Amino acid sequence: MTSKFEYPKSFGRYKVLDLVARGGLAAIFKCEAPDGDLVAVKALLKEGGGINVTESQYPMLTTRFQREIQITGQLDHRAVVRLIDSGYEGDIPYMVINYVVGERLFERIYEGAPMEVEEARTLMIKVCDGLQMVHFKNIAHRDVQPKNLLLVIPDDDPVLIDFGLALTPHLSMEGKTERAGTVSYMPPEIVDRERFIPPGVMGNINREMELFRSADIWGIGCLFYFSLSGKRPFPGDTEEEVFKAITDSPHVPLSDIVPSIPEWPDKVLDYIFQKDYRQRPSTPLLTGTQFEDRGTTIPQPKKKLFGLF
Repeated sequence: MTSKFEYPKSFGRYKVLDLVARGGLAAIFKCEAPDGDLVAVKALLKEGGGINVTESQYPMLTTRFQREIQITGQLDHRAVVRLIDSGYEGDIPYMVINYVVGERLFERIYEGAPMEVEEARTLMIKVCDGLQMVHFKNIAHRDVQPKNLLLVIPDDDPVLIDFGLALTPHLSMEGKTERAGTVSYMPPEIVDRERFIPPGVMGNINREMELFRSADIWGIGCLFYFSLSGKRPFPGDTEEEVFKAITDSPHVPLSDIVPSIPEWPDKVLDYIFQKDYRQRPSTPLLTGTQFEDRGTTIPQPKKKLFGLF
């Protein structure tokens, strides 16, 4: 991938070999470390080269980027991105992470074909294991979706990436009231806070983190659904239609898309996609158990604590 925009030739000790990807706020580079190992460098660039960061936005985004670095540095699991180093190249902040040879789940399914049920089941068990470690550290990812899951070649081991929206009470919770995440994969309580978040949750740090961690559980369901169908569980032609489906409709049954699919994936998704976040599996570990057991141990719904559902 090439660009006329002049990117730095190195970030600290790390020599730039190629531009791998760029989004609205950051770019990812393939780089060479001093010992010859390949690493990935994520840099928050100022406006230019397809990066949409204006001068006025940069201080706030730099603060959030530093939070992402600190959060990523706490993580240590084979299914989660790993921080190697961080620093500044001039006034450009960057983080060095492990270089993964693979592709995003979104690309794998969109450009190829949906997974077989057992393949997707195995993948989700591994994702749940990694996310359990993240939650054990009292961190919520807040954007678990197909573009943020890498599949390592050749064994398709998952690596959860991009903690740019992640929150932890150990650091600033700035941004916690935003409608954060990717539109198609947001849970109801993020789409419509007034309707789906009980009184007294916001402002109570422990209950806020429970809320944000449950959004990650919803994201696991989105990963599973997409891996089996290549579709979004709550479709719509506009953002408004998608949000309406998320808040008011059940997911489109997988059996409507893949008639040969067994019953248990939709049963597990019914559990994960509960509109009341407190009715979902409470941890990734318990979510993984549902995949392991193929939905045979789904508990009875908890007593509803308030009357919004």
